[in-house]
Amino acid sequence: MNIYNIFEKNLINSFYKFYNKFYLIFKDKKFFSIYNKIALSYSGGLDSSCLLDMLIIFTKKFKIKLFVFYINHNININSNLWQNFCKKKCLFLNIFFESYSLKININNKKKSEEILRIKRYFALKKLCKKNNIKLLLTAHHKNDQIETILFRILRGSGILGISGMHKFSKIPIFIKNIKIFIFRPLLNISRKSLENYVNNKNISYIKDNSNKNNKYKRNLLRNKIIPFFIKKFPGFKKSILRILYHSKTTEKLLKNLAKNDLKKCIKNNNLNILKVKNLLNIKRIDNLLRYWFKFNNLYLPSTAFLKEFRRQIINFKLNSNIFIKYQNIYIRSYQNYIFITNISYNFKKKILLQTFYWKGEIKINFPNFFGLLYFKKNNYGISINWLLKQKLFIRYKNNKDKIKLYKKKFTKKLKKIYQENKIPSWERNYLPIISLKNNKIIYASGIGINFIFKSILDPKNNYVILYWKNIFPKK
Repeated sequence: MNIYNIFEKNLINSFYKFYNKFYLIFKDKKFFSIYNKIALSYSGGLDSSCLLDMLIIFTKKFKIKLFVFYINHNININSNLWQNFCKKKCLFLNIFFESYSLKININNKKKSEEILRIKRYFALKKLCKKNNIKLLLTAHHKNDQIETILFRILRGSGILGISGMHKFSKIPIFIKNIKIFIFRPLLNISRKSLENYVNNKNISYIKDNSNKNNKYKRNLLRNKIIPFFIKKFPGFKKSILRILYHSKTTEKLLKNLAKNDLKKCIKNNNLNILKVKNLLNIKRIDNLLRYWFKFNNLYLPSTAFLKEFRRQIINFKLNSNIFIKYQNIYIRSYQNYIFITNISYNFKKKILLQTFYWKGEIKINFPNFFGLLYFKKNNYGISINWLLKQKLFIRYKNNKDKIKLYKKKFTKKLKKIYQENKIPSWERNYLPIISLKNNKIIYASGIGINFIFKSILDPKNNYVILYWKNIFPKK
């Protein structure tokens, strides 16, 4: 069996393992009908060029559409040349190619390899979302795994950190309601094997001279530290992989414990602070919080961040407030619960009042209020004939606003209803109301239509209901 056949067999087996692990629920569907599109994160280097060559034949064989994504970091003088090389290669091979250019301030002293990695994965996730792709492949191999474990050991990572990269995982970047899996089919294959494959098939690839620059920590590990350890300790690589095996076993046990704790402490993806505090053991709380971050598709927090987050939870008292910015989200508390919220709930309000007339549209865009107001025909609601004649006002709530939602209910203050419906304060601040000139509320977004206006009869029995959707501009 030649080297290509070994690679092809490994790739096919890996795909089916992925299917068995994550998609047992699709017993009535074939794997390749679920993943009829896949994407490769392509740099043009040896590793990804090797995987691209394998995927071309593999995807044709199983009638899968292959997408190739290139992330231009713009930190090397050859960045654009490399991008053109990758683009021309994909055009020649008749493969879909798309690039994404990162905007990075080279003079920023805080810039690090970690920041670049986060930006790269965020860009890849956006490209996957744009092209409706749920499975992204990367060309990480066994040597990368050893480097990653050693790098994390030196950084002082815990068990979850030194368990290394997983063959299958979710992209750890928060984009709401988007789940994209990463598949690393070459993770058990050595760099030497990839070099042999590329040389045997005479595959052209980019040689990045910056890989020899030891000012980058990972390059220093690869070029100096690991070769030194291999020379002095011949069993070094095997020892690192043994650490990987033991840490993965421990990780599974901690994961099962965290899963059970999370079931007791979670409601609608929000953590019950009192139940978390009742775990009592600090290490157990930390284990739960790490799992919650991973559960929400976020990078694992640093030890310092976790310590501060846990401190705020333990010291939490009724009506106190937790508010932490983390990556591209906010962590907030409300009524004894911790929420993960979009960072967009921090835009300054541009306007407090705007008049408009409804002319029968399905929706009206109100960019000054960060959202869309929808009108849907129904067999109950507000009379269409009546609404078409009204001068309407969109505005934010005030402390005097009241509404009656049902016939047999009393008129209540909006604030009270928001509290009863457990709508957090930061969401309320961006939920406008629709009213008449006399300030009488017709509709309160997040709550509903005022019953007073539901009782207006329509001669043609044509009614409409309203609902609001927030759409925040990109930051």
